[in-house]
Amino acid sequence: MKTLLAWTAAAALGLALAAPSAQAQEPASPLADPERPYTALAGSSTAMDPGAGALATEKGTVYVNGVPYVRRDAKSLHAGVLAPDGRGGYVWLGADKPIAPPSPSLENARELKLRVREMASQLLEAGERLPGPVALPASFVNQDDFNQTSSFGRLMAELLFHELSRRGVPVREYRALPSITPREGGEFVLTRDPNLVVPLGPEAMVVTGTYYFDRNSVYVNARIFRAGDGMVLRTTGLVFGQTETTRTMLAKGAGMTTHQTYTRFSSFKEAKDQGSLGLALMERDLH
Repeated sequence: MKTLLAWTAAAALGLALAAPSAQAQEPASPLADPERPYTALAGSSTAMDPGAGALATEKGTVYVNGVPYVRRDAKSLHAGVLAPDGRGGYVWLGADKPIAPPSPSLENARELKLRVREMASQLLEAGERLPGPVALPASFVNQDDFNQTSSFGRLMAELLFHELSRRGVPVREYRALPSITPREGGEFVLTRDPNLVVPLGPEAMVVTGTYYFDRNSVYVNARIFRAGDGMVLRTTGLVFGQTETTRTMLAKGAGMTTHQTYTRFSSFKEAKDQGSLGLALMERDLH
């Protein structure tokens, strides 16, 4: 089964440079050295349509408006533009350094932020104004243990402070100290003091939820409910794939403990038969 990639002809031009033909052929004048900042591109008998649809196959052929061209895979990508050279062709004006690939961890973090944005949109998609005076986002908790949260659960609440506020919902910061407290390392006004009791007015809207995760997926359910009688006003649910970012956040601050164990051996056979290894493997949460 073929895998197809789609983009515009302007993006595909650097990969497909041959003149139109019934069969895919080697281009008459391919790009010069891709490492050079300025590269001349030979013109063709037909004008380039920057908005033309393009499809590429795994076999190295790209189709622009149904016409096949040979696709060349570049070892590196450079930012730049194509400019007419005044002789029917184009000149590539680009940077001398290739574009660095995006960091997977950064992309995962941005994707998580977009998921929370989607969650906030679903919570408010009914269009009617929420009846409560203010919203109070609280940490999301483990579905199987309401006394346990994690960096992931806390981040859900932090991101909802922003997403609800930008949608015009009044949000109250209930963790603020009565004054700014200068301490070593900075000036602090937020606290998670367990002795701090946050009073909830009967009309206050609490925003919270639960999460569950396995090796492959994360399931998040959020709700807005009225503090006075627990009446649920809005709900939403999401499921998305695990990433290294979510795995790390779900483990941090979740009360998981690790133990350190040492064993000495010089070969696999000796290790397999040695009693200390068996004891080590019996330790709970051993990593």
